[in-house]
Amino acid sequence: MSSSALTTATNARSDTPALSLSDIRFRYGRAALLEGLSLHVSAGEIVGLLGRNGSGKTTALRLVTGTLQPASGVVQVAGRERRAWRRRALARELALVPQELQVAFDFTVEELVRLGRAPHVGWLRGHTTADLDAARTAMRAVAIDDLATRRYRDLSGGEKQRVALAIALAQEPSLLLLDEPTHNLDLAQQALFFQTLERLTHERRLGVLAVIHDVNLAALWCDRLLMLADGRILADGTPEQVLTPDNLRRCYGVEARLLPHPDNGRPQVFLSQGTHSHGQHSPAR
Repeated sequence: MSSSALTTATNARSDTPALSLSDIRFRYGRAALLEGLSLHVSAGEIVGLLGRNGSGKTTALRLVTGTLQPASGVVQVAGRERRAWRRRALARELALVPQELQVAFDFTVEELVRLGRAPHVGWLRGHTTADLDAARTAMRAVAIDDLATRRYRDLSGGEKQRVALAIALAQEPSLLLLDEPTHNLDLAQQALFFQTLERLTHERRLGVLAVIHDVNLAALWCDRLLMLADGRILADGTPEQVLTPDNLRRCYGVEARLLPHPDNGRPQVFLSQGTHSHGQHSPAR
């Protein structure tokens, strides 16, 4: 392919949303969980998905991966309807970082990260030099190359979550899905994880959709926020546009004030004392 043709192809792909959900409907039994859900994620942006517990955030991720099937609507990955993708090809296009990586065997870090190359490995061959290079590049990208020979079970929570991110990066996806990736990390580990994610998103032009409970973390690190309520997107925009007292009241049922972060001006949420939602105290997380 000529350099001009390659540039044209690259630009065309960058103009195509990494992820698009259109008018998605999904039910658990008779209960409607998602009703007309529509959203998109572009290459090179981190989009945070906010909402109360049980609002359908993780369900939305499972509809993208194909673990669940919508009753109606269209899910597109890289401009192509998800159900049209072959499983192995889709695994090269999108990767999921779960809340907690479940590892049944006593793997080393490098052995685990190599598993991320599975979608690229043929049935009749093992890992090639290119596969090993990709795994080691992924480990360097999240600063765990010095942990290569360590046993996964012996790592700290923050280290384990960076391993999960490295496995996803080893797939070389265009779309990255994260399900509450920092829910059990301390403040320092949360900051390191999101700093790493932000850098990689922009360097690799990834589209990132992250389910996040902590609205203040989401405001600091996400380019755009989606607020989910009643099975639909209640608000979609910058943190300043989405995190308003009215939206927080409508989504979470809480009364809150917002003040700009002293470093970057991003909104930070402060709950009013005695704030309750349906009779229970609701923290800003």
